[in-house]
Amino acid sequence: MTESVQMRSAPLYDAVVVTGELAGKGVTAKVRKGGEAGQLFAPQASSPLINTAAAASERGRNILSDRGEQALIELSLPLFPLPLRSGEVGRILPLDLVQVLAAEGTWHGLCTASRIEVRAEDAALVVEQIITLERHYTDAD
Repeated sequence: MTESVQMRSAPLYDAVVVTGELAGKGVTAKVRKGGEAGQLFAPQASSPLINTAAAASERGRNILSDRGEQALIELSLPLFPLPLRSGEVGRILPLDLVQVLAAEGTWHGLCTASRIEVRAEDAALVVEQIITLERHYTDAD
């Protein structure tokens, strides 16, 4: 029904050093984005929770996924009751991965916020959900 877009750009980091803070228990790892040179480093990250290689890899992966051209897209759409019929959209919750079929093509976004609005219109209740989707242009569709 309505759409608004807020653009943001982040450097195309392809490597980061993450390290644990606890003496004798923490690990240090250089995490590199697969298929890339690993030469443009993001700021180093440290945490007391980085005490295994798996934890270091996951923290690095999260840092490196926040790069390139991105947008926060707010969409307002009707909320249909269950059972859904073809073409109807059910409730979308934060952390849901959403496929959007748009005129320019299909893309995917991560729902970061959701709210419900209800209003009376012509003796009927109109129920809408307003969702915010995080879309990455550089590393995704």
